[in-house]
Amino acid sequence: MAGLHSCGHNEWLGEMMISHDPSRIALANYALRGAHNEVKGWLSESGISLILALAEWQRQHDVRGHVAEIGVHHGRLFCLLKNLCREDETAIAIDVFEDQHLNVDKSGEGNRTAFERNVAAYTDGRNVSVIQGDSMLLNAGQFPGPIRLFSVDGSHTAAHTEHDLTVAAHCLAIEGAIILDDFFNADWPGVQEGFHHFMHRYGHAFQLVAYDYQKAIICRAAIAPDLRRFFESLQPYSIGFKQTESWGKPVVRITMPPPSQVFSENATLALGLISLKGPGNTSARLVGFETPRPNGAWTVEPSAHVIFGPRFNAASEIRVDALPFIHPKRLTRSFSLSLNEEPLGDFVLDGERHTVVKARIPSGALAEENTLTLTIEAPESPAEFKGTTDTQTLGIHVTQVSFY
Repeated sequence: MAGLHSCGHNEWLGEMMISHDPSRIALANYALRGAHNEVKGWLSESGISLILALAEWQRQHDVRGHVAEIGVHHGRLFCLLKNLCREDETAIAIDVFEDQHLNVDKSGEGNRTAFERNVAAYTDGRNVSVIQGDSMLLNAGQFPGPIRLFSVDGSHTAAHTEHDLTVAAHCLAIEGAIILDDFFNADWPGVQEGFHHFMHRYGHAFQLVAYDYQKAIICRAAIAPDLRRFFESLQPYSIGFKQTESWGKPVVRITMPPPSQVFSENATLALGLISLKGPGNTSARLVGFETPRPNGAWTVEPSAHVIFGPRFNAASEIRVDALPFIHPKRLTRSFSLSLNEEPLGDFVLDGERHTVVKARIPSGALAEENTLTLTIEAPESPAEFKGTTDTQTLGIHVTQVSFY
């Protein structure tokens, strides 16, 4: 892992936590380890986290059905949907591909050869159905059964958006969800127009429940309160959150961090996390840290402590999102983790970006009150090396501690 070296008494990292199920390995590789960046397209890290969270809610509710996407381009989002499929579920791709005369607004440029190559490279390739053509000719009868995850990312005209949402609505599973792309993209106002035309006709039966700067989640009105509450429960994991309204109903605006920060290697949501983004947001007592700022907190002593209660006692893995204070004379900084005085591991951080440090929690190590201790190698003052007046001693910058 770039930026991190593990040494000493904890050689274990996240790889050992991966299920032996090939589909889960493919999902972890694609969503959490960055393989999606090899596929041309516009799927954001927040969008991946939102979809993984939505899939987690469906897993908890045992929602069954196929997955589909209108406008697959080269397959960046489609491969994620395919990797979320169970063995008896089909992934349906709809695109004009090389028939670009049908791409009336030039929103993307699908390529079937690239799409099929990416599906073969990043999924198991089974149970994939492709419909090549204009989605305006599509109807719900062309699908093999109810769809539980339906991405609408085809032509961004108002007419296409309204039509594609209508098709998705007519074949959606009872607890399924529609994922609408470019909901607030100023370059594509037709998406908003088409959405509102759809809601004018079907707002009695469907609701917008959550959105970020790219994706919007729409579901049946009957399950909207439950699904919205689930997205509200993700606020502690989020990096942007607001409760607002659309079409007279409550809706959540939420921006999520990259999936590797909030999902395990099996793509399940963290049991919980302690945010060090402040002031006033942390749910733990901090010792040896500066007062938390909106982007996290620096350790200011050779040892720093995060003290918390028993609410994570079912966890078997802990992660610390950390950034070292480095300068030209010190290109790495080491630190160790211990939990209730039991060593978890020694680590060396390099680079100027946050790295997620992972460690196994020994059985029985968690108690009614817990102390996570970071012991930092030679904390230093920026004033000594960077020509600033900041004399505060710094070691490691921490944004969150998460439990799995």
